[in-house]
Amino acid sequence: VIANGGGTVTPGTDVTANLDDDITFNMAPDPGYHIEDVLVDDLSIGRPATHTFSDLSADHTFKVVFAINNYTLTIISENGNVIKAPDQDGYDHGDLVTLKAIPHTDFRFVDWSGDLTGNKEVTTIEMDSDKLVTANFSSDKTGPQITLDDESIDGSTVSGSPIVLSGSINDDGIITDAEMNGQDL
Repeated sequence: VIANGGGTVTPGTDVTANLDDDITFNMAPDPGYHIEDVLVDDLSIGRPATHTFSDLSADHTFKVVFAINNYTLTIISENGNVIKAPDQDGYDHGDLVTLKAIPHTDFRFVDWSGDLTGNKEVTTIEMDSDKLVTANFSSDKTGPQITLDDESIDGSTVSGSPIVLSGSINDDGIITDAEMNGQDL
């Protein structure tokens, strides 16, 4: 019995059996690994989790090949880019991938969603399954400006220099970063 690591084979790697015995092998991959192939007398029999030799009448070779799981990292990004380091098609179980969100002009990074949460522009994700991550960006442009100039509003009269109200409107329609004549409100 030959096993390459990444799992266990029971009853073990050095098995002796008597003529006409039945012997069953159980293969269990370690976390983050899978059975890649099982070979009996150098011929593949697929990826069974168990294999039984019935009525043994000759010597046999038995080889189990375990392989590390490989996962994909899918990034969704609108109004910005995401840099992956390392940038590759697949990642082995346990690999760490650093992600950096870079907003397009007039946008700002908000947060990560999907299989990653948080609001740091640079963060790390551990690959232990296929991952789908969205980088969320929001418009950084200020909203419309309102200028009041010697007019009556709700019974109040504005006189003198014009009053300029400005601010940003977030994705929920709430005014943020409000200013009046250049002063924070």
